[in-house]
Amino acid sequence: MRVVGHPDVIPAGDVALQRAWSRLTGTPASEAELQQAREAWKGWRSDFAFYLWLDNAANRNANGAGP
Repeated sequence: MRVVGHPDVIPAGDVALQRAWSRLTGTPASEAELQQAREAWKGWRSDFAFYLWLDNAANRNANGAGP
């Protein structure tokens, strides 16, 4: 997202991001909770989303869920 000119966005409604955030925090994640967490990443929210997506993909692959 940063490459295409969106350096500070995170789609908090994205279920994959919510799953990754839930795994990282150990608590159930909702859209509201992810919106609150993203405030700490102001200016870098797109990077935050990218790493959450990577975590989700790595977890899916580790569990044999496919790409």
